[in-house]
Parts: sequence; C-alpha cells; structure tokens
Amino acid sequence: MDTKDTDIKQEPTAPGAEGNDGGFPQNNPAECGICFTLFDDIERRPRTLPCGHTFCTSCLIVLLETKNLTCPSCRVKHRTTTINKIPISYTIEEILRQPGTPAGATFTTIKPILKNFLEEQSTSIDSAVDDREENMGQLELYHTHLAKWKQQHDQQMEKMKQLETLNKTISNDLDQEDCRVNNLIGKGREIVEQLKATKRRIQDITKEEELGQVINQAFHCMDEDKGWKKKYQELFPDVKTVTTSKKIRDVTKKALMMVDDEAGATEQTNQLSDFTRPLMDKVQILVGGQAELVNDQIHFEELKQMKPDIRKKVEAGKVFGIQENQNDNNYSRLSLDNGRLLLHCLQNQPPPHGAITLPVSEIIKTLNPKSTITFLEMAWEGVTRGRVYIRCSYRPPSVNMAEEQRQYRIRRPRNFRPRLDIFNVYNDSEFRKRYRLDQQGFLYVTELIREVIANRTERSHAVTPEMKVALTLRYFATGKMQLCNADDFGLSQPTISRAISQTVDALTAPHIITRFIDFPTNPMEIQRIQADFYRIAGFPGVVGAIDGTHVKIVAPHDYEEVYVNRKNVHSINVQVVFDANFILRDLVAQWPGSVHDSRILRESGLWDGFEQNQIPAGCYMLGDSGYPCKRWLLTPYLRPEREYQEAFNRAHKKTRSVVERGIGQLKRRFHVLHDEIRVNPQKASKIIMACGILHNICKQRNIPLDDDENEEDVDDPNVEEVFQPVPGGPVADGALFRENVARNHFM
Repeated sequence: MDTKDTDIKQEPTAPGAEGNDGGFPQNNPAECGICFTLFDDIERRPRTLPCGHTFCTSCLIVLLETKNLTCPSCRVKHRTTTINKIPISYTIEEILRQPGTPAGATFTTIKPILKNFLEEQSTSIDSAVDDREENMGQLELYHTHLAKWKQQHDQQMEKMKQLETLNKTISNDLDQEDCRVNNLIGKGREIVEQLKATKRRIQDITKEEELGQVINQAFHCMDEDKGWKKKYQELFPDVKTVTTSKKIRDVTKKALMMVDDEAGATEQTNQLSDFTRPLMDKVQILVGGQAELVNDQIHFEELKQMKPDIRKKVEAGKVFGIQENQNDNNYSRLSLDNGRLLLHCLQNQPPPHGAITLPVSEIIKTLNPKSTITFLEMAWEGVTRGRVYIRCSYRPPSVNMAEEQRQYRIRRPRNFRPRLDIFNVYNDSEFRKRYRLDQQGFLYVTELIREVIANRTERSHAVTPEMKVALTLRYFATGKMQLCNADDFGLSQPTISRAISQTVDALTAPHIITRFIDFPTNPMEIQRIQADFYRIAGFPGVVGAIDGTHVKIVAPHDYEEVYVNRKNVHSINVQVVFDANFILRDLVAQWPGSVHDSRILRESGLWDGFEQNQIPAGCYMLGDSGYPCKRWLLTPYLRPEREYQEAFNRAHKKTRSVVERGIGQLKRRFHVLHDEIRVNPQKASKIIMACGILHNICKQRNIPLDDDENEEDVDDPNVEEVFQPVPGGPVADGALFRENVARNHFM
C-alpha cells in the first residue's frame, strides 16, 4: 500500500543529516532511547514509531507538543499528531514481564507474542522487497534511457565534428553514470536476496535460541536497505550529466549554437530535493516534455504475456489503468506480486509523466478471469498488516438481454436458519472443551487450509471455511456427527458430511503432513530430543518410542476379514512414533488390523531411512518385544539373567512409556479415535492422520487437555504382542548392539 494511503507518513533523511544509532536495536531494550529510563506499564509504556524505533510514552508526548514529530534515532519525520496513533510495543512489554528468564535460556517452543513479532518483521521485509523491486524497475528504465541517449550521442558524433569533444565528454559521463547505476542495481539485487533469505529464516525458525540471531540479521538487512535507498534517492539521477546531455543533443540537432559552459545548472531544485519522488519523474523534470522519454504504447496481449520489457515498466510503476468519466478520470496503478498482476484501487490522481495508460475494462477482459488481479490491504493498531486478494471476472453483455429477462421466473425467497457464532457464544474454556483448540489455534488451522475449502461464491448462504473447520473439530472431539447438527449450525446431515470430508482432505494434503509430522534429521534437533529422553530414565541416544495402536472401524465391504485384529474387532493398525514431549514424529495409518506391527515397520519409510543411513548413526528408537531388535531399534530382554540387563529393561520400560501416554493423549483429545469410525477404511485413515496433525498443532501451541479428559485410554496391557523373530544376521547384530549398550550404560 502506498504511503499516501496511510495515516502516518515517513519522510527520508535530508541530505547530509546523520542520525544516531539509538532506539531498541542498539540500546538496552528495557530502556527508552531518549531519557534512558526503564519502561513501565503506566506512564512510560514502550511505543514503536513507523520507522521501527521504540521510545517511552512520556518522551513521545513531549515530542508531539512540538507539532513536528521526528524520530531521534533516524531523523525520519512522522505526520501523527496524537499519542494514541503510535502503537504500543507489546513485544517489549512481554519481554519485560519475564525478569527471571536468563539471557542464554533455551526453549522448546516460541510464544505467540514472539511469533507476532516475527510476523511483523516478515511483513516489513515484504514491504522493503516490494519497494526495492519498484526502485530497481525505475533504475532499469533509467538505464534504458541512458543507453538510448548514449546511442544518440554516438550517432551525432559522426555527423557533427565541431561538437566531437563535447560529445565525447558527455559520453564518458554517461558511461560513468551507467556504471554507477549498474553497481547500484547489483547491490540492490544482493540486498533483496538477503531480505528474502532472512524472511525464509523467520518462517523456518523453530527454537527461541535462534530468535536473537534472526532478529539481529533482520535489523542488519534493514539497515543496509536504508543505506541503499538513501543512495538511490540522493545520488540519482546525476543532475549535471542528464542536463548536459539534453543540451548537447539539442545543440547537435539544431547545429546553431554551442553548449553552454554551465550545462549542469537546473532550476527545479525544489522538486528534485523531494527524495520520495520516483526516479523517472526526476528525469522527466530534467529533460522536460514527454517526447524525450521512451513512451511506447503496449498492447493488451503484450501485457498478458508479460515480456521482460513490459515487466520492467510494470515493476517501475509506469503502467496505469484509466477509467474515463464525464467530469474527470480515475487511475489505477498496476504492479506485480510473485508473478501475479495486481490492479490497485482507483484514485482521482493523474499518473506520473511518461506513464502508459490502458482502459481498466479492457485490462479485466484481457486477463484470465481466474487470476488474482486486485487486492485490499487491511491493518489496525496492534495487528500485522494483511492483504486480501480478490478475483475479478468479466461478463460481456448479452446480445439478447430481453430474451434472457423473459426467461427469469419469480422465485419464492429461501429462508435460512440463523447460524451459531461460536466465537461470541463460548468462553475460552468452553471453546477449547468443544473444539480441542483455543480460538487462536482455531483461526490458525482455518487460515492453513482456507484457500482449499472456501467456496467460490457465497450464494445460497454457503458454508464458510470457519464453519467447516468447526464441524470437523466438533466431530473429532465427540465422534458423533449428530452432535455437530445439535450445535444449531443450521445445516443438514449431508452438508455436514461434505464439509467434514473437504476439511479432512485439506488437512491431509502431502505438504501439510510433511510440515507437521516429520522424523528428526537435523543434528541440533536430534541432540535436543535425545537429551529430553535421557532425562526420563538415563537412556542415551533415543530419538523416538514406537508402538502400534488399533482404531476401531465399521466392517468394510471389501476384504472384510483382513481388518479383524487379534481382539476379533475390525480396526486399522496405526504405527506411531512419539518423542519425549509427546509430539508425533511418524504416523502410518493405512494397514488393516490383522497386520502385525513388525511388518508395518518393515514396509514404512522409517525402516528405509534407518537401513539406508539417512538418519545419523548413534540414533535409535525403543520398541516392545513385538519388533525385531536392530542397531537402531532396541527391544527389552525377554529373559534378563543379569542385573545390568534388568536395569536396562527398567530404563527401557520407563522411557518407552511415552508412546503409550502419547497414544492416550491423542485418543483423549479426539474421541473419534475411541469409538468405531463409521466410514470406509480409506476415509478412516485420513481422519486418523488429520487427528495426528491437529495433535501436533496443539502441542506446538501449548494447548492443554481439559481436566475432565485425563482418563487413560491406551491399548489393553494384558494382551501381549506376539514376537516374530527375524532369522539371520541382522537380529543377532541388533542383540549384540543392545548388549553393548546395556553393559556400557547400565552395568
């Protein structure tokens, strides 16, 4: 969004002004950068200016009394006039509320408020990237004009011998200016790549010990970006070079006068000193007249194909849509966002000099109706700015409109039952009890799959994505689809069933599964998991505890006998691997109940990963006697004969208990896994996988189980697994490795 549309305007630093490095990035974050007094929650609450620097409320009130709010750190001027328009820095307040946290402490998860801070940094980087890409588009257009002007001078030098010396001089100046532009473009590309890399680190961060490093890197990149922008605004275009070039070209064309010695003078100093003015506007002011600049019109098909030269013009902000009215015209700028052509809002403000205009109606007709071509940016105090994309479609007028109107029939209006607003009806505790997620977690899951489950239109009172997620979570929490309808959602049973199926399919997409359920391969993550397991019973090197659990299903129509398990119940045998924090690291839910646990493991990707050394050596899992003993899968001694073997079994049992407790938590959280799932096996497998993904989301967001759900629900401990030994060397090799572990650590 352009800065003119916002309430607070940033103005660049005047040439030659040097701001200090005060503010939050350099000083103590608990102190105001002006009065060096600790922040509090009364009169000195921390507030952050749009430039990113934070000061206390008292000092900002004093600055506002001068009616000229200038940041003491970077000297950027702001147009705000009241203290309430400067947002409070809740991030710093959250940090100050934790005085007992040591400086080097490590955490397993990131608090939501710190995640919001990271999202703010990501949004700032996105804005900087968009700004730099537009600036570089201006530079590339400027680069094109420089090349054309140089070509004109080279041609005139052959015809105008008397101006040869002057033409050579200005040609050298243009070469130097061109070199400076190329250097700035190259540096700009490097900064853009650094900003994008920093954004990727922010999105991939999982531990708070990396938070400080990432934030410092973000501040460093933003400082370099500000330096680049200052050079771009203050040094380009070179007034003397551009003005002299214009005068020499005029003299050469007319062949009537010599070049004035003071060719570098200009009278538009006030306009050129406005550093917020686009680069090509400054060049236009210097050369005068639109005929001097390349202003080739473009065709709609060229805009649709987005050739490199057209892309440069769009990125430079030189292509506008025009809507002609009787009194005046409205204009809309075109821009690119990740390859998508965006049409900005219409404004009653003429485009800059040299801009290319195309009718808005023709732009909409020419583009693909399925493409996102317009958007709306929304932001309010305390919330990260977001962008809502809108798809525009064009329907040409019918040739026989009267005939169509005659075909219309008067329909009786449909009556829709009022639907439940779950966010206002239930408090936090009731909401979590009914849907197993808090409201923030609910919205997080909805945004994760919104594009997939949203209806194309809102006709016929369409079911919203929020309602589809609510129906699915309610079904998972109770296992009773009828209770979803009992919540007065105003929906029929088939509609509820379709909504749940759509949501489950979206949650079990491959990219969602790999995002939330993944086996650790990163060395740092593996060390953390091994340390967590070691603290349970002193068992070293453990990266996971594996077991199988049965989820009952209705008897299927096909191959019904293979789904009967050892308890004579139809089920799906689910392989799960938990870490010490009860986070699912692997889940396989596609095998019938009659299949043994060991076979499921052999056919899984986990077996291949360990056997092919894709997982680092020295890592192993713990399993019960139903699994083969391997160098990476340790099972207990069936008949321990010595004391260290009994100690090994005790530590093994205590450590491996996390998988049984993890299964209990999973089934307590989602009761649909308790009872019989009355769908076909394929859909049941997706439901189990979706519950596993939601379980990990709850763990990542620290959403607890309710007190009334603490009843244990794991497999019957009295039913023993049947041990199926694997013949040959691998088992013996695993037994030898187990013996070495027992002797070295439990003897």
